[in-house]
Amino acid sequence: LIRGSCERRKNQKMEQQSEEQQDTSPEAMMAKAESLKKEGNAFFKKKEYAEALKRYVRIFLYINHLNVSDDLKQMVGNRAPETGSVKSEDVVKLQVVVNQNCALCKLNLGDYAYSETFCNKALTRDPKAMKAIMIRGRARLRL
Repeated sequence: LIRGSCERRKNQKMEQQSEEQQDTSPEAMMAKAESLKKEGNAFFKKKEYAEALKRYVRIFLYINHLNVSDDLKQMVGNRAPETGSVKSEDVVKLQVVVNQNCALCKLNLGDYAYSETFCNKALTRDPKAMKAIMIRGRARLRL
């Protein structure tokens, strides 16, 4: 019984890895990030915060390299990661939203320090992110 369960998990992990390796275009990365966000939102609505958090955190693997500043592009030239048709503003917006969602999950799980950390990351990207400011305040009250 245990062996079968382990093999099933191993097969699922291998399928997931091969699925993730199929298309590495910036557009595919954003699509995968949006898909993970939807999955995370579904878990969040069911109050399964730990599962939601797992989905949200994986998003950063897909999008963080897509936000390359113009200054950096000029410095590294053709070695800068290709961003295709993905706009930098869209990446930043998703980074802010996902950090806020992670913060809310951590807040609901009682991990107030990490909740504040995720809020600070969101506010680094968008200092006017009201949701991050509110969540950070709630976390600080509970610290």
